[in-house]
Amino acid sequence: CDLRVAAHDDHPLSRYTCPALTTMAQDFASMAGRSVETLLALLDEDDATVARKVSLDATLVMRQSA
Repeated sequence: CDLRVAAHDDHPLSRYTCPALTTMAQDFASMAGRSVETLLALLDEDDATVARKVSLDATLVMRQSA
């Protein structure tokens, strides 16, 4: 194969493409929880303009496109 493709979000249809699409699967429940925690923390602070860096885990789902 001359071209390798990977996608984001591990959409359910990714396994049915031809070839099946390699994707990154994210934990959306964890992402939502962290977002709410961050929002609540920002609401409690006087200076809510401070930038934050958040890292979340993801899983590489290898399929035939990689």
